[in-house]
Amino acid sequence: MQSSIIYVCSMSTSGVGDDNGSGNEQNYRGKRRTREESRSVVVEKMLRKEKTDRLVVKFDPLTGKSVGKIGTSFNNMIHQIVRDTFSPRITRWADVPKTDIEVVYDRLDLKFIYPHDNKIVMDEIEKLQMKALREWRYAMKCHWKKLGGEENKEAPKRTPYKKVDPEQWKALCDFFSCEEQKLGYHSGSGSVGTGYRKEIGLGLHSWAGLTISAKNSHNRKQRPLEGGQGSKTIVAHVYDGVDLVTGELPSVIDTFQQLHCKGNRWRNEYAAEKHDAMTHMRASQPVESAGSVESGDEVAQPKDLEIMTQVLGPRSRHHKGYGSMPRLKAVGGSRATSSRSTYEDREKDKIIATLKEQVASQEEKVAGQAVQLAAQAEQLAAQNRRLNETNEILAQLQKFIPGFQFQPPTGPSSDTSNSLSNN
Repeated sequence: MQSSIIYVCSMSTSGVGDDNGSGNEQNYRGKRRTREESRSVVVEKMLRKEKTDRLVVKFDPLTGKSVGKIGTSFNNMIHQIVRDTFSPRITRWADVPKTDIEVVYDRLDLKFIYPHDNKIVMDEIEKLQMKALREWRYAMKCHWKKLGGEENKEAPKRTPYKKVDPEQWKALCDFFSCEEQKLGYHSGSGSVGTGYRKEIGLGLHSWAGLTISAKNSHNRKQRPLEGGQGSKTIVAHVYDGVDLVTGELPSVIDTFQQLHCKGNRWRNEYAAEKHDAMTHMRASQPVESAGSVESGDEVAQPKDLEIMTQVLGPRSRHHKGYGSMPRLKAVGGSRATSSRSTYEDREKDKIIATLKEQVASQEEKVAGQAVQLAAQAEQLAAQNRRLNETNEILAQLQKFIPGFQFQPPTGPSSDTSNSLSNN
């Protein structure tokens, strides 16, 4: 950080005394400084410093997230390998070939040591790959928008995103230009969106026309807790606060205060109220022994996590104020039933109930028709039995009375019928 500041000052100073450098100085100041892609330089420096071939990564046993500087480099390496291995035309994690996923693990094994037999850790690594693919696709779409893809879908095709094949970039531009991407993947609104529609004066169909990003932007604003952890996970902030002398981990309540305070002021009243509640609950309970960082691959769980869960409230597969939990397929168990009923769920329930009623009505009709068919079958069987009996009697008469001929009765003739009708 110090070298960067000196570099900026030297550039500014050099441009002051040079008449020809004023334009360069203005261009330099106007250019936004962005973070470059990882090139494994930090990993190579760590390997040389530790004098080893592979770095040992430590993980939080509760969430499976990597911690420490090595953990940060481990996460960055996953993002880099995903960009180098996966095809940019892949838009869903389900479409990623298994061979590409195996390549990611093989390349990680060259630089890092991590527990392959730990389902929680492996699930977190898979989620990091999914996140890397999602962020890479988002960066490419931002590049597409910057080149005017929303107004002219042919314009961005001439300037592919960095390290993307031109043919693949053209296919990706066509994907970004499709109606499904413009309007979003779903329509309707949830219980939160209803108030937003009224606030901005949109009806149901207009709300359905908004993009997913617009809906998600509004939903993110409804979150009562907005921390300042940045790109690092809350778990990483907790383990960065370890006592270097005793090796004890800090309380998650203290970390909560650090992330939700800006200067000497809380970010919002909700965070201040929750912190006071957690502090009072901690004071009323016995002192909990602090967790300490171990020398193995895993680290201990920080203290006061149960207090934070009680105050902030439980949530399925997520510890509020601490981070997401492993997915159910990694830890086993059944999915918890959601207590919230959204607009889409209610509409689906109505449709399912209507379909069930229609099916029940059809089943009743089919049952009635089956009864009628059974009665008709019985009548037909009775007629067949009477016909067989008649045939047997005629056969007996022909046997005992030579030349016997049976003439079945005929209906009245047409003349007789007409005369009867005239009378």
